[in-house]
Amino acid sequence: MNTNTRITRSSCLSALCFVAMLTAAPVLAAGNQFTESFAFDPGQTLDLNFKVGGSIKIDGWDQSGIEVTYGDKRRSLEEYQIDFAEDTAGLSITATERKRLNQSNLYFEFKAPREMVLELFTAGGSVDLSGLR
Repeated sequence: MNTNTRITRSSCLSALCFVAMLTAAPVLAAGNQFTESFAFDPGQTLDLNFKVGGSIKIDGWDQSGIEVTYGDKRRSLEEYQIDFAEDTAGLSITATERKRLNQSNLYFEFKAPREMVLELFTAGGSVDLSGLR
């Protein structure tokens, strides 16, 4: 076997490993993402208290109820304490770290009624609001 044949086989093996990693990455990330649905009427309060920071995206929609998709792009959600509380006023969500992390990659994406009261505290990160009144 000459040097060119060894390099070609090695290159093919490296390319196959790279493709396998790219294919598996979305599967691994999807296991760290959850979606929850809650009863929620227009005019109620969404209270977000995120002491860990991270990104928040809220899209308004023309229906009652809230759909929350959340996860972390790099860490297990077991490293956070995430609490959901429903009452007559609306929905409260609190997120804190179980232990000190260097950087949070936590994200929350909401589909919520266009008309609501939003109370928001975050330790940092992006906030994207669209379709709300």
